[in-house]
Amino acid sequence: MLPFTVLRRLDCVLEPTKAAVLAELAEKTKQGINPEPFLRRKAGVNFFNQSPMDLKKLLGDPDYVALNLTTYIQGFSPEVRDIFDPGGHPNSPTDGQPKLPHLS
Repeated sequence: MLPFTVLRRLDCVLEPTKAAVLAELAEKTKQGINPEPFLRRKAGVNFFNQSPMDLKKLLGDPDYVALNLTTYIQGFSPEVRDIFDPGGHPNSPTDGQPKLPHLS
């Protein structure tokens, strides 16, 4: 339950700037520039999510909730991803996959 509470709070914090962050990501990617510092600035906080998913979209597609949740978590900046996978790399105990909340 706690991981979903954290995700929901992060989702709420990023919601007002989500469209601007995604537009900035597209622009900087097209220019071949590392988008990370620009995404932080657009988000207005020291973290961001570059996934087009949000929790409402994620939960609105019940056939792919687990896949969409993984994609959503992997779209966060590294410091947020570390909350769900402290190893955060292919040699970690979770093989770089986020530790997902139980979905039953």
